[in-house]
Amino acid sequence: MATGQDRVFERLIALAQLDVDAILAYEQAIKNIDPDEGPIVDALVRFQRDHERHVVDLRDVALALGGEFPELKRDVKGAVIEGMTAALSKVGTRSALVAMTQNEMLTNSAYKSACETTMPEIARQLVEAHYEDEKRHIAAISHALREKFGRSDAETSEAPTLSGFSGREQSV
Repeated sequence: MATGQDRVFERLIALAQLDVDAILAYEQAIKNIDPDEGPIVDALVRFQRDHERHVVDLRDVALALGGEFPELKRDVKGAVIEGMTAALSKVGTRSALVAMTQNEMLTNSAYKSACETTMPEIARQLVEAHYEDEKRHIAAISHALREKFGRSDAETSEAPTLSGFSGREQSV
């Protein structure tokens, strides 16, 4: 039977795995966004680095609390997220940002849920700080969508999915 401490370690590892998945998704988006979109690319690179830092921070806290931390790499969920991001990103900047919005909605949800669980103070403070990063990521991506394309799909009920995507870029 898992103890409360075991559940904390499982939660920290699950968050780190989601951050690994986000790193790989950002890699796809960054690779496929038009290089002329310098400020957008720069922001996505910063957000990817935040996710890299999250993995290291979560590992360090888990180890400090006496837990073990496995080597993390892309899993099945990560492959799906990375594949969806790659497919959408190849269509253009707007689609890449929509994909990253969806990915950040997932990480925001996971971090919010983790903030609502019982865990040692050092872990809680870290998870709360990472959640603030996640909220900043989604706000910035939504802002970029609004500024460049007139709306943020994160703000509508019409956020495209891979199956519902039309494949057409909205003109600027």
